[in-house]
Parts: sequence; structure tokens; C-alpha cells
Amino acid sequence: MAKRTIPGFGELETAIMEVVWAKHPICVREVLRTLDRGSAYTTVMTVMQRLHEKGMLKRKLVDNAFQYEPAVAKEQFVQQTVRKTVDDLVHGFGNVALAHFVDALDDVDPKRLEKLKRKLHA
Repeated sequence: MAKRTIPGFGELETAIMEVVWAKHPICVREVLRTLDRGSAYTTVMTVMQRLHEKGMLKRKLVDNAFQYEPAVAKEQFVQQTVRKTVDDLVHGFGNVALAHFVDALDDVDPKRLEKLKRKLHA
């Protein structure tokens, strides 16, 4: 089974973001240790540099090593990503996208649906 990834990110980028969101500030060596997946130090360093360039990570130099922090909290990132994805689907595919959303509701736990209804009416 394929590992879940963040839309627009690869598997290693996703894994690194999950580590940084969970524990920050953090340096490349700590991320590498936490990942424990046999990646090379330079690979993790390069991916973290790219995540910084994409605006996902902030960094500052501390004792000759970069300390990284997320540029945005995970919850905020998820909300922004979901909002953009849904907007893109609805604007790109209109009623077809909306019909699929409605069909997907058939598989949602009724308690969860009730909670969503309350939120809509609040």
C-alpha cells in the first residue's frame, strides 16, 4: 500500500514535514534520526532546503547548523490545502464534483454527518 503524501509533495517531503510539525525547531541531523529510513544526510538536507524555498519551512543559523520550523501550522496548512483543492474541483468540474461529494457522504459515519450539519447551521 502506498504511503499517504501531502498533495503537491513527494513521500520524503511529506515525511519531513510531519517530523518538523511534530518537533521544532529541529536540525537536519535530528530529522534524519527521526525518519530512520536509511536516507542520506545530504538527501534530507536538500529536501529541507527545497521545502524552505517553497515557503514551507523557516530556518535560522544556530551554531553553524540550520534550525528549521514550519512556516505554517499543520492545521492551517491542511485547511488551506483542502479549501484550494475543493475550490479547484468545483470550479473545474462543477456539478460533477458536487455530485461526487454528495455520493461520498453515503460512506460517512452518521454521527460525523450530524456534527457537520450543526456546524453548517451555526
